[in-house]
Amino acid sequence: MIRNHLIRFCFLFALAEPAITTFAQGTIRGFVKDQETGQPVIFIMVGLEGTSFGTQTDENGFYTLTKIPDGQYTLIISQFGFKQIRDAIDISG
Repeated sequence: MIRNHLIRFCFLFALAEPAITTFAQGTIRGFVKDQETGQPVIFIMVGLEGTSFGTQTDENGFYTLTKIPDGQYTLIISQFGFKQIRDAIDISG
């Protein structure tokens, strides 16, 4: 039986350094941990719905998505055995 954990996560928004292109690009950084144990959740998928932007958390539970154009997105954090987390975010310059 697969235990269904709730994942609590934090993410920070920061604008990337000025780019050569004429539109702003953002960065999302965050940390994913198990709400029950407080331990980092490693190698869990983090992405923006409907885009090719995605990554995995590292061995310490941290992740970074870069070069994201301004706009509204749905951040999705998911992995087999864990409850999927979805959160609306806004990247603006």
